[in-house]
Amino acid sequence: MNKRKNEIMYIVVILFWFSMYVYVPTLTPYAQKLGASMQLVGMIIGSYGFTQMIVRIPIGIICDKTGNKKNFVIIGCALLLLSGIGLYFAKNPVLVLVFRGLSGVAAGTWVAFTVLYAEYFNEDQAANSMGNIIACNSFGNLIGVFFGGLFSQTFGQKSTFILAFITAGIAFILSFFVYEDKNYIKSSVSIKKIINTGLDKNVLIPSAISIFLQVIIFSSMFGYTPAVNTSGGMSSFQLGLVSTFFLIAKIGGAKLSGGYFEKNYGYDKSISLGFWLIAIMTAFTVNVSSNPILSYSVHVVGGCGYGITMSLLMSYVISEADKNSKTIAMGIFQSIYGIGMFAGPVISGYIIDWTGYGANYTILTILGVISSIFSLVFLKSKDVVIIEDTDKL
Repeated sequence: MNKRKNEIMYIVVILFWFSMYVYVPTLTPYAQKLGASMQLVGMIIGSYGFTQMIVRIPIGIICDKTGNKKNFVIIGCALLLLSGIGLYFAKNPVLVLVFRGLSGVAAGTWVAFTVLYAEYFNEDQAANSMGNIIACNSFGNLIGVFFGGLFSQTFGQKSTFILAFITAGIAFILSFFVYEDKNYIKSSVSIKKIINTGLDKNVLIPSAISIFLQVIIFSSMFGYTPAVNTSGGMSSFQLGLVSTFFLIAKIGGAKLSGGYFEKNYGYDKSISLGFWLIAIMTAFTVNVSSNPILSYSVHVVGGCGYGITMSLLMSYVISEADKNSKTIAMGIFQSIYGIGMFAGPVISGYIIDWTGYGANYTILTILGVISSIFSLVFLKSKDVVIIEDTDKL
């Protein structure tokens, strides 16, 4: 494998997700500061998932039909440029909603990133390749939220939007150098093929389970947890550290997902374990919000669970999809889990407004336990040969 093509993709992915998440730890408090109600905050958080849900299947179809995925990598970076500068100049929460939604459109191009990167590997390396790119994704998230919290504390919350704009600009330039084999694998696309791919149990079941995963994560860590911790007395920098520790653990979980957990315990048991770890996080989030050390600790547990679960759900789909339908399958998978990213925060916004944070996190914990059981019942443990990749991040 050409090491250079890996490295360029790694850098673009890291910068892409840095830009996407650099302002996430303070976005909810910032929207509230601009006058957003809790319901509107839920819509702002959910807009990111809603727009992804709309665009990912069409992107997957176009990629499979043309064979070209690199163009969407470039487009995704360009959209992040517009989102960052738009958020900086947004004067009211409605504009924050619009430009956060635009970042969701950018995130929709992730389907092209993942399948393009998977093409660098042999098919029997699916779990390992997804672990690598999820680790890059998580590292970008990690340094984004860390520096986002630091810049927000030092220069104010709006400085994070400028940082998002700058890093997206660098990613945009580098995206033109991302490697793609010019002998595109093109595939005819029909409504029947899309439906058959979507109804394939090896796509449908992990996609349905992923809805629960995103409901939990985007209604907690990437949604209301910053507001919970702000009410508990944490500073902007400490909010960033909560996210930082979560994402460090997510990287670890992602890197171990294929080479250790799936290899030794199978997909079903490993994904089930991941949901249990996430449930532990949500069970304690509110109670430890006034104690930064304990909050960091429970989010390390949840982050590890998220890294394991997300990586293995993705590799489950991509390893089973027909080689001419991989991008459609991944587009369907990512579009379906966008339902959870949208619906979870919106519903949680109403729950919090009616009953408070405690009830919301209790419901999320119960959902995590149910998802763990579903994973054991409905996912099969497949035999996938794991070949260690020497080009590590």
